Amino acid sequence: MNELMVLATAPGVGAGTHKKLRDNFSIVTDCLNASMSDLLALEIRETSARALLNWRDKTREHDKVEQALLSSNIRLISTEDDEYPELLKTIACPPGFLFLEGATLESKPTVAFVGSRHPSELGVKAVAKLVPPLAGSGVHVASGLAFGIDTAVHETCNAYHIPNIAVIGQGILASRTGREAVLAEAIIKAGGTIMSEFPPTMNGGTFTYPIRNRIISGLSQLVVIVEGAIKSGSLNTAIHAIEQNREVGAVPGPITLNTAEGSLQLLKDGAHLIKCTDDILDILAASTLNLSSSRMLRPTTMSKPTNRNESIEQKLESRLSHDPTWQHLTDGASAEEFAAKSGLDAAKAASWLMRQELNGQIVINDGRITIL
Repeated sequence: MNELMVLATAPGVGAGTHKKLRDNFSIVTDCLNASMSDLLALEIRETSARALLNWRDKTREHDKVEQALLSSNIRLISTEDDEYPELLKTIACPPGFLFLEGATLESKPTVAFVGSRHPSELGVKAVAKLVPPLAGSGVHVASGLAFGIDTAVHETCNAYHIPNIAVIGQGILASRTGREAVLAEAIIKAGGTIMSEFPPTMNGGTFTYPIRNRIISGLSQLVVIVEGAIKSGSLNTAIHAIEQNREVGAVPGPITLNTAEGSLQLLKDGAHLIKCTDDILDILAASTLNLSSSRMLRPTTMSKPTNRNESIEQKLESRLSHDPTWQHLTDGASAEEFAAKSGLDAAKAASWLMRQELNGQIVINDGRITIL
């Protein structure tokens, strides 16, 4: 039995619980041998503790997962492995484990490009201008394997032999669309890597993508927003980057374009103006030398919730802990249903749920919320 695999694939056990286990047990064997009382003493929620103990005893399921990983050339690494990105370890709640397929991760300067799933022609042209000159520079590229800008980034990297990492919001073995499967295979053939923190067969959902976004930014010295609306996954990634003290850049776009609004707001708040590849290389060079190349982004509604949403989120925290009626209504709900009940917009609801899961307050399996 691969004990590391057992711990990493336990359903309902997320990064927050993994961190508590990592901080209190020196070896994986001790984690798996822990009793319920041992786990509860670490302030691990009873539901998560029970899920881990139940999964520990399902040896037949472990064998199936292990065989699936071996037959697919997927490898599992932890924060203790040399391949685990050092920069990613510095974020607030790094994934305890990563599933990888493809090339070995290298310690290289990395820039993330993210943008709209429905990009304009100008956005696609921006990728075609900014990415190819990175070939031969030693810089690696990260993105999210989504439709639109992400796809353009990965395809361009493949064409110009630029090492690229696709951080996905589902398990590596989960069902992909035809396009995703073809692109993932092309990335691997071109010398890139597919990365996920989620158990291999876990399907993606509304909540998994904001969680994934913190890894895209956490891997990177610089995050470039090619295009993005104010309320979008791209801007969620930018917020993670700001919180992680990463450099943030944005490509300017027309004021008449909805998908340019987020980039323009970031530029107004002090993000780097990205007009050409040299802008990216200059920022990375300064970052590598630990120089302060960026202006501090001013706190706005982009990086902080509005007073209304702060009030709503504070009320949600209290109700989740103390209101049995609200707990009953929330338990088992989908992320979309939660957003409708909470009064938050979809992006903020997903972000709030992500924080609660990382803090061990809830678990989301197959798109449904379980209160711990």
